[in-house]
Amino acid sequence: MHYVAPSYLISIACIASMLQLIAGCNSATVDERLAIAGDDEKNSPRSSDLSSAPGLIAQPNLQTNYEAHSNEESLHSEDTEETLVQRIRRATVRIEQRTGSGTGSGVVVGIRPPFTYVLTAQHVVAAAGEIVITDYSQDLDLDAAAVHSSVRLVATDPELDLALVRFVTSNSQQPFLKVTNLTSATTNFNSATKKNCLASACLEGKLPKTHPVTARGPVRIRRVIGTKGVECWQIEPALEPGSSGGGLVSFSGELLGIASGTAQQRGYYGYSGEIVKFLKSCGYGWLVSSPTP
Repeated sequence: MHYVAPSYLISIACIASMLQLIAGCNSATVDERLAIAGDDEKNSPRSSDLSSAPGLIAQPNLQTNYEAHSNEESLHSEDTEETLVQRIRRATVRIEQRTGSGTGSGVVVGIRPPFTYVLTAQHVVAAAGEIVITDYSQDLDLDAAAVHSSVRLVATDPELDLALVRFVTSNSQQPFLKVTNLTSATTNFNSATKKNCLASACLEGKLPKTHPVTARGPVRIRRVIGTKGVECWQIEPALEPGSSGGGLVSFSGELLGIASGTAQQRGYYGYSGEIVKFLKSCGYGWLVSSPTP
């Protein structure tokens, strides 16, 4: 775990380059590159040119069982699905590096005036000399955007690919998503879409978009061979450019994961349990809530 002194930002190198997917049934190893989903389309590595992309090594699934549940079982929040989608989009921000090296996404996870706290992927802000955040919380139609340039990186963990940043705002009504240690997505199944989560991001550096996905997991990911690795959610299809740092959200409005990267046409999100550990270990445990019953 790394802490960032208030007086300066620390640049951290992006995670390294090779992915091996270890199949649970036959232990076969397949070499693959991980494409970062956090950059804009101009700068994002494509499937034909991934030489500079960081890598993940996926171990066999620790838990892949999931089943359908009715909306009555899954929609615990007072939000209707339409208002939930609007709330998620308003809690999603665009993150840009002043160096022009790309854009990514982030999720507002709490407010302690005068600061608003945003969770994102570490590689989105790793090389940033100056971070700029654009939020769309002021208008339900997302027509009005507020740009924040005095953004401070307060905590980061390269192995988990997680970072916490904050900016000053006077908007006390800023929507945010609860961070919980929700270990299964099975209780959040939507019988209409046959999906169990919502993914939200500023794709290609544009307005926040939200779409339903199915998350399976956790799967264990090693970014360095020989290490214990970390747990992630796995979704299909692969993440789109601009997704990195975006949120994976339950249909009860709880943050499940943070988009990290993609490989073999699958997307990977940092796991809720790892997010909770990250926040607690760096002194921001107050951002963690109890799961919705």
